[in-house]
Amino acid sequence: QKAAQPRAPVFNMREPQPRPETDHLPVSRLPRIRALTEDVLSAPTVPAAPPRDLSAGFARRLAALHGALNNPHAVAARWLRRQFAGAAPKPCPLSPHRIPGLRSALPGPEKETLRSLTDMAFSFFAADTS
Repeated sequence: QKAAQPRAPVFNMREPQPRPETDHLPVSRLPRIRALTEDVLSAPTVPAAPPRDLSAGFARRLAALHGALNNPHAVAARWLRRQFAGAAPKPCPLSPHRIPGLRSALPGPEKETLRSLTDMAFSFFAADTS
């Protein structure tokens, strides 16, 4: 049997930006103190975490970028598949009674212009009887 090869890294087109680290804790994660004792007042210090080695993650991201630059057509095809994989937009049928963008707050000239453009669009589609 072949040894399992690690999967080639894939370029992430929508990489999230890192969140800034803060010392703020939400209320749900704050410690609950039921009795005020000496142990609570003199809590032991938490040892600092060792620094993370970022070189492996950076090397994978750099390899993914290199692969994307070597084969841009595959990346573009994957991007198109993801764009059209979502739900289709809800159909918006043309209706002479419901004009898109028409609000009661529109002034008279703009309302009439929008209504005349809608009427022209309906007459264009109504003329095609094929």
